[in-house]
Parts: sequence; structure tokens; C-alpha cells
Amino acid sequence: MGFLLGDHESPSVGDMPYWDGTKWVLTKADPTNHKARAHPSAGQSFGAGGGKVTLDVEDYDPGSHFADSKYTVALAGKYLICASAGLINLAATTVFKARVFKNGAYAFGATYQAQSTTDDPSAAISDILDLAVDDEIELYVSHNIGGDRNTDPAYCWLSVHLLSI
Repeated sequence: MGFLLGDHESPSVGDMPYWDGTKWVLTKADPTNHKARAHPSAGQSFGAGGGKVTLDVEDYDPGSHFADSKYTVALAGKYLICASAGLINLAATTVFKARVFKNGAYAFGATYQAQSTTDDPSAAISDILDLAVDDEIELYVSHNIGGDRNTDPAYCWLSVHLLSI
């Protein structure tokens, strides 16, 4: 039992066939190397406009795809992206957003409204996205209160895992 590849490619141990959009090709890519998880080493202050969460501690990154607080895709496929973000001491009715950005644009997220005057909300979010080589995934937060608020580093993280190619 075998398979036919273009350009007379010969499979060897560890090769994986995948469709590149025009033909079947072989890759030595190991799906177990296309995953990472990172979190901040400390809280970060954000004004009402919010911003990108600094994720400077890698929990794991066997393929070295995580740098500068973002995950850069090295193998196209479907990825499970999970994230969490938390802010400290929000006033009642403050709206807090945790968002994942793909290539600098909003991809998905969640909105939370604080319920008391000393609320410390966190939001866990996840989705499955089709990602291409060099796509970048980042975590952002925002709120609508007048002053700065700090992230809670215990509740901020981003993980990206390849599911299939």
C-alpha cells in the first residue's frame, strides 16, 4: 500500500503527505512541534483603549514558534487557540474584553461586564482557526473605565495547538 506523489518524491520515515492546495507533497513537519503556551511574568497596565498582552514566559514551545508575545505559524492547518485574560479591580458596569488577533486584526474574543465595585474578572476564550504559514496570533485586552487597570498574570495566557494539516 502506498501513495503517489508528484515530482518523483520518495517517502521516508517521518514524512507526512499533505495537500498544499495544488498537489500532494511530503513534509518532515512533526505536528507535535506546532504548539506553544506562554504567559506574562508580571501584571501589565492598560488604559481604556487596551492593548497587546506581553507574554514573555514560555510554558512550552518545542518548535520555537513563539516570540515577541506572538505565535507565528510554520505549517498551515487547523489550529486550536485558547486564551485567558484577567483585569484587577474593575468598577461596576465596566466592560472588559479579551480578544485574540490574527495578523493584527480581531479574530475572536469575549466581553465581560463587571458586577461589583471590586470585580477582578477573567475571560477564557477558544476557537479553531484555519491558519496559513506566517500568520501571527496575539492576545489583547481592553476596558472602558477612565483610568488604567492591571492585568492579573495568574489569569493571562495564550496557547496554540495544530490539530490537522
